[in-house]
This record gives sequence, structure tokens and C-alpha cells, in this order.
Amino acid sequence: MGKISAEELRRKMDGNEKLVILDLRDEQAYREGHIEGAILISLSDISHDIEDIVQNKDETVCVYCYSGNKSARAAMMLEYLDYSNVCDLGGITNWSYDLKK
Repeated sequence: MGKISAEELRRKMDGNEKLVILDLRDEQAYREGHIEGAILISLSDISHDIEDIVQNKDETVCVYCYSGNKSARAAMMLEYLDYSNVCDLGGITNWSYDLKK
């Protein structure tokens, strides 16, 4: 697992790199604005829903939340579940680009 900067994640997105972005915030925050392409999921749902979202455990999975606490826990959980390319943006406040509504 590694940290990823907003700039690096944006480059991956702009380069059409295949990746899954998981938003760990609540539904209202997600509706108010999220990173383009992000999938809303709660920390408690990751362990039983992630295989439906990301079948290939070698695919890049990036996580973010409000402040970085949940995303760090989610990243560790994904690694425990044998996902090999996990990156943690931390909190949404690290994202300085436009958000989708």
C-alpha cells in the first residue's frame, strides 16, 4: 500500500489508467461532490462487497474519505484481502481538482 498524491491520481485518470476509486464518505457527502468515477462504499461493506466491485486483485484501487483515517483502514483491509495495488489518497481535502455531483 502506498500514499498517492492528488496530482499523481489525476495523472493516472488523465492517462486512462485502469483503476477503481472508492469513496468512503457518507452518501450525502458523495452527492455533494466526489472524484470523477468514484464508487461510494462504506468501510464496513468493503470486506463483503469488494469482490463484486473489483474482481481482479491486481487492479489499482485508490481509496479516500474525509480526513484519511477510514481510507488508511480501508487500504490495510484491501491488502489483507490480497489486493496488490492499493493506494491511499487520504482525505478529500487533498483533492484540489473539480468534483462531480
